[in-house]
Amino acid sequence: MGQNKRTVAIEDVLHCLQLIANYLPWPAVKPPIGYTRPMKMALGLLGVRDGRDEDGRASWKIVRRWRSYLRAAGIDPLTFTVIDWGRFDLAWQQLTTAKNPRCYSDRIQRVRIAQGATAPLAHDYTYWVENKLPDKATEEPRENEFAKQIKSILWQRAG
Repeated sequence: MGQNKRTVAIEDVLHCLQLIANYLPWPAVKPPIGYTRPMKMALGLLGVRDGRDEDGRASWKIVRRWRSYLRAAGIDPLTFTVIDWGRFDLAWQQLTTAKNPRCYSDRIQRVRIAQGATAPLAHDYTYWVENKLPDKATEEPRENEFAKQIKSILWQRAG
């Protein structure tokens, strides 16, 4: 099995922020609409929580302070554009170095800003994904039981 390279553009995450904020106005609770990598990063920045609705179905709920989360990350909550690249660089570093792309902490962000921390300049994030399908060049497809039975019958008839 091989690996595929995937890239998350900063613009994709900003578009997902706007999509989620428009889809999920506070205090609404709605069903999830997707879990792509940029979507997960946007969910983390907005502080969207997973839960269950009254009927037990999966749901999303945005936190009341989502606008302050975005401001701490250097993003304008009205236009969903980056207004402070220093803060955004710190937030982007949190999102891209965590195992879970939803692991953005507003509290950690504020502490790092107060300490005067700096981060590398934000750029499109590239990561590797394990292929689910076998690599055709290296692995032969497995035979199912039916094909094995047919081969054994044909072998017996031939021999």
